[in-house]
Amino acid sequence: MHAEIWPNEISIKEECLNIMNFRSLVIHVSKYLLMLSIVLGGGLAAARSVDIQQLRNMSSMEQKALADEFGIDLNEIDRFKSGVSESLHRPDQIGPREAKTNKDSHRKKAVDIVASPSLENGSGVDVFQLKQFGYELFAGNPFTFEPDVVVSVPNDYIFGPGDSIFVQIYGKESWSKELFVNRDGKLQFPGIGPVAIAGLSFLGAKKYIGKIVSERIIGANISITMGTLKSIQIFVLGEVYRSGTYTVSALSTMTNGLYVSGGVKGIGSLRNIQLKRQGKVIADLDLYDLLLHGDTSGDQRLMSGDVIFIPPVGNTVGISGEVRRPAVYEIKNEKTVADIISLSGGLLPTAYLGAYHIDRINKNGERTIVDMNLNTSRGQSLNIFNGDIIEIAPVLDLIEGVVVIKGHVHRPGGIAWKPGLRVSNIIPSVRHLLPSPDLHYALIKRELKFGRNIDMIAFDIGNAIKNPGSEMDPELMPRDQVYIFGLNNAQRNEILNPIIRQLEIQALSTDPMRLVTVSGNVKFPGLYPLTRFMDVAGLISAAGGFTEKAYDVEAEITRSSVDKKSFQKIERVLLDLKGNGLQVPLMSKDQLYIKQIPNWNERAEVNVGGEVNYPGVYPIFNKDTISDLISRAGGLTEFADPNAAIFLRENLRIKMQQNIEKLKGRLEKDLMSIKSDAYTMDVSDNNEVLGEKLLSQLSSSNANGRLVIDLPSILKGDKGIDLKLKDKDFLMIPSKSSEVTVLGEVQFQTSHTFKGGEDVFDYIEKSGGLTSKADKKRIYVINVNGNVIPIKRTWFVKRGTTIAHGDTIVIPYNINRTTALTYWNNVSKVLFNLSTTLAALNSVGVFK
Repeated sequence: MHAEIWPNEISIKEECLNIMNFRSLVIHVSKYLLMLSIVLGGGLAAARSVDIQQLRNMSSMEQKALADEFGIDLNEIDRFKSGVSESLHRPDQIGPREAKTNKDSHRKKAVDIVASPSLENGSGVDVFQLKQFGYELFAGNPFTFEPDVVVSVPNDYIFGPGDSIFVQIYGKESWSKELFVNRDGKLQFPGIGPVAIAGLSFLGAKKYIGKIVSERIIGANISITMGTLKSIQIFVLGEVYRSGTYTVSALSTMTNGLYVSGGVKGIGSLRNIQLKRQGKVIADLDLYDLLLHGDTSGDQRLMSGDVIFIPPVGNTVGISGEVRRPAVYEIKNEKTVADIISLSGGLLPTAYLGAYHIDRINKNGERTIVDMNLNTSRGQSLNIFNGDIIEIAPVLDLIEGVVVIKGHVHRPGGIAWKPGLRVSNIIPSVRHLLPSPDLHYALIKRELKFGRNIDMIAFDIGNAIKNPGSEMDPELMPRDQVYIFGLNNAQRNEILNPIIRQLEIQALSTDPMRLVTVSGNVKFPGLYPLTRFMDVAGLISAAGGFTEKAYDVEAEITRSSVDKKSFQKIERVLLDLKGNGLQVPLMSKDQLYIKQIPNWNERAEVNVGGEVNYPGVYPIFNKDTISDLISRAGGLTEFADPNAAIFLRENLRIKMQQNIEKLKGRLEKDLMSIKSDAYTMDVSDNNEVLGEKLLSQLSSSNANGRLVIDLPSILKGDKGIDLKLKDKDFLMIPSKSSEVTVLGEVQFQTSHTFKGGEDVFDYIEKSGGLTSKADKKRIYVINVNGNVIPIKRTWFVKRGTTIAHGDTIVIPYNINRTTALTYWNNVSKVLFNLSTTLAALNSVGVFK
C-alpha cells in the first residue's frame, strides 16, 4: 500500500466552494475519487478502501463505463497523474538506491585496508570495498515498508481530524453511517450532535460513544468500526537520503518514515535514530535490533508533527576474513573483539583461532598491528577502538597426513597416510589405472621440510605392483603427491609443466636447476625433472622409450658447466648404448639426443598410371628412380608415348601454388590501378576486361606440380636425368596422340590431325588465322612433354616452328604496352600450361 499523501495545492474543500450545486459537487468528488484511486492506488481520506479496491479490480471497459457515467475523460488521468507527481512530495520521487556490492574481502590483509567511515555511499572502508553493515536495507525500491491500511487498527490508535468511523445503530432504531472527525476533533453524530473524540484512543472512543448513545437513544445498540485513517505530517531530518516534510499514514512507524525519505546515508547512524515530539526525544531506534534479531519493539508509531532525526554515525570497527558477515559495524555497547565477532555472525569453520590481528591507529596517529590468539580469554576480551580493522585469518590450505594421487588413474584424490604406506597400497593392481598407462615411468613429488622445496622421485609403477614391499615399491611420506602417466603426450605435458616451473623457480647458483632434456627419436621428447640417481636409461624411460627408428647403438649428451673462472663450458659426451652408456648419470641441464638409424626410410609411396603394364601404387626406398619404377610396373605398353610422360611432385605443386597466389595478388593490384586511372585519363576498357578475365581464370586454377622429364632418354639409360623418387610422386604415361591443338587468339580454337611436314603457321591457318588482338611476336608451342618453345619468325628465317604430334600452339592476347601490365603475358602462359597438363591427364582418365 502507498502512504496516504495529500498535497497542499489540492484541496477538495476549496474545490467544493467553487461548485454551485449539489449535483456538480457529487460529480467532482466522484471524479477526484476515481482518478486518485487509480493514480495513487488507494488509501484516500475521502473514500472507503473497500470501494476503491472494487474500483481497481474492474476491467478497463467497466472503468470506462463508470467514467462515462460521471462524465470523466480517462485521458485526463495521465495528465492528472503527472500534475500530482510534480506537486506531491511522494516517496516514489526517491529513486531506487543501488545495493552496495561486497567484493570478496575475505583473506585480505588488514594492513591493506583503510577505514574511512566518512564515505557517504556506505563503503566504510577501503580498497577492497569492505561494506558498512545494514545500509543495504534501504537499497532498491523505497516503498517496501509502507504500512498496510487494511489491517485491524490497534486499540491505542489516537483519533484526530481526518479519521472516520462506521457506526451501526440497531434495536429501537436501525441505521448505519460513516462519520468523519472534523477539524475541531468532533463527530457530527445524528440525533446527538457534536461528539469530541480527538485525542482519544480507539478503545476509549468506542467506550465513550457507546456510553453517550446508551444515554441519549434509549433501547438502541451500537457497533463501531474504524473507517478511513487520517494522514499525518512528519519531518525526517539529519543524515538521510532526502530530508524534508512527508505526509504519511497515521499507522506509520519510524522505519516507514525512513523508507519514505530514501533511507539513511552512509555517514548516518543506524544505532541512534531519534524520535522527537514537541522538542523532546521520546524514543531511540537501534536498527541493529531489527536487522540482527528481528526486534521491532523500538519501532515507535508516529504522530503528526513528529521528527525523525538521524545523527552522524558513531564509532566504527571493521572485521574481515573468516567471519560470516565481513563488514564495517557501528559500535554502541560493544567493547571487545568477541562482541564484534558476534555482530558479524560468528566465525566460519575455516577460521584460524590461533592468531588474528587488528589494524589500529594508536594514540600517536600511527598505524600499527596488534596480534592476538582467539583461543585465549585475553584474546577474546581485548578492547577495541574506533577505526580498528580486525582480520580473522583462514586455516592453511595445506592438507596434513594425506598422500595425493593424480594423473592416469580411475580415482584420483587424497588417501590418508599411515606409517609404512607404499605405492602398491594405493595402486594394488593395473585395474586401478586408466587404459594405456605408462607402466615404466611414474613420479613422486615430495616436499622438503626445510625451505619447502620439492624433490622428485621416479619409479617403475609396473615393478611396484609386481613386487609389493620391495625396494621397487617406494615408501610414501605425508604430503607426497604420486603422478601416474598415460601414453599421451598432452597429458604428460599437463602434469609436468607445473612441476618444471616449480623446479625452475627454486633453482639457485649453489643448487642448479634439476631439469634435463631429451630429443630425437624417443616417443615423448621434451624437458623432464632430474630425479634422484637418474641416468640415461631413466631419462629414455621417462620419454616413453625409443621410437622404431631410434639408433640404439649410439647417442650423445650436450653438457654445460661452469669452470673455475666462472665461464660456461660446453662439452659433448658420446654414449655407447650397447656398453655402459645407459648407466651414465645425468647432471643438471644435460641434453640427451637419440639418433636415427642410418638410411632409415619412412613409409613412402608413388603412383604410376597410364600406359604401363602394371599401374598402381608402389612403395619406394631411398635409391629408387623413375627407371626402377617403370621396370617394376612391367614397362610401357605398345600404345605408350614416352615423350608425353607427365611427372607430378608434391613439393613442386606447393611452390607453384604459392607463385600463382603471388601472381593473383599482383594482378589484383594492377586492376585496382587501372580502375582508378580510368577516372583521370583515357584508358581503354579492354585492359580491365582482360585483367578481370585472367584473374577469374587464375583464381579457379590449381597448381599441379609438373616437372618436365625426358622419359625416352631415361629409358635409354641416361643416369644423369633419372630422378630419384619421393613420397607422393605421380608418373602418368599417356597414349600416343595424333592431334595438334591451337589455342588463343585465332578465329577458331580447335584441334587438328597431325600431319608431318606442316609447321606452326600451317596449323594457325587451318584455324582461320590470327585475330586482330593476337600478339604475333609471342606465339609459343607447348610440347607434349611440357616444354615451352617460343616461335621466332622473320622475313628470312623460321625458328622453332616444327610441330610434333600432341603439341599445343598458343597465340596470346596482345597486351597494350602503354600500361604496366606487360607481364600479363606470363600469366596467360601459366594458365595455358596448367590447362594443357590437365587436358593430358583427363585424356588418360586420371580425373574421371
